[in-house]
Amino acid sequence: MRLMEALHLRRKTRPLMTESWLQDPSGSWTMHFYRDPASWTKYPWYYIDRGRYRSGKDLLLKSRKYMARFDAVQLWKDLRKDGWKKVEAQW
Repeated sequence: MRLMEALHLRRKTRPLMTESWLQDPSGSWTMHFYRDPASWTKYPWYYIDRGRYRSGKDLLLKSRKYMARFDAVQLWKDLRKDGWKKVEAQW
């Protein structure tokens, strides 16, 4: 067995995150992480939208980022360490 095949068999595989929501500790901003369906399964890319509700019903989408899965997961982990909480879908 070749070395690369052996390393591949040892690596644990996890299901890819398709969607996740985080809210900042104050509850005013929400981030929506979701997979780009047009990206390759082997190298997925993610959209990250940041927004909040104004006046009870208006949604303000403040920013959108597009990044590779590794970077999106790292951002998600950093936000969790900073106190952001997992929440249900917000919009």
